[in-house]
This record gives sequence, C-alpha cells and structure tokens, in this order.
Amino acid sequence: GTDGWMDSPVSSIMDDKEQSHFRKVVRAFLSYEEHTRRQLVERPLSHYQRLNTISRSLLPEFERKVTRVEEALHANQVFLSAVAQPHRLFENQDMVGVGVGW
Repeated sequence: GTDGWMDSPVSSIMDDKEQSHFRKVVRAFLSYEEHTRRQLVERPLSHYQRLNTISRSLLPEFERKVTRVEEALHANQVFLSAVAQPHRLFENQDMVGVGVGW
C-alpha cells in the first residue's frame, strides 16, 4: 500500500511550490523579449545616443548590430512563446474560476 506521503501537508506544500516555480518559469519565457530588450538594446542605444559625433563615428557598425540583436531577440521570443504556450494553456485550464491570473 501507500504510506500516505502523497496526501501529507508536506506534499501539498511541495506541489504549491512547484506550481509557483513553474508559473514563474512560464512568465519568464513569455516576457523574455521585453526584459532582455532593456539590457541589450535600450541601454546600449541610450549610451550611444549620448556620444558626440566623433565618438559615434568610431562605432560605424553599432546601429546595424543593435538591429541584428533586436531581430535575434524576437526570434528567441517566438521560440520561447511556442515552448510556453501549451503549458500556459494547461495552467489557465487549472485556474478557471480560481481568480488567479498570470
């Protein structure tokens, strides 16, 4: 028979912690592009735009490379969204009527 562990409060707490962690991972996947854009596009562009013309001329490929980073971020987001989507639907199905949102 079973020892009842799966019905114990410890099991319930672990399930809650696992579900909470899982939701955080799915949210991270879905918000990857937004958060990463700040670090890899917006911040560097802000610094670049503050440079004087002479300093900018020393970085002739900068804007093109930032555009390539943006394209890569978007491609990564498409992939991560595809990975997360089935899990998100599953999680939403479990939470119907619970009042907990993403």
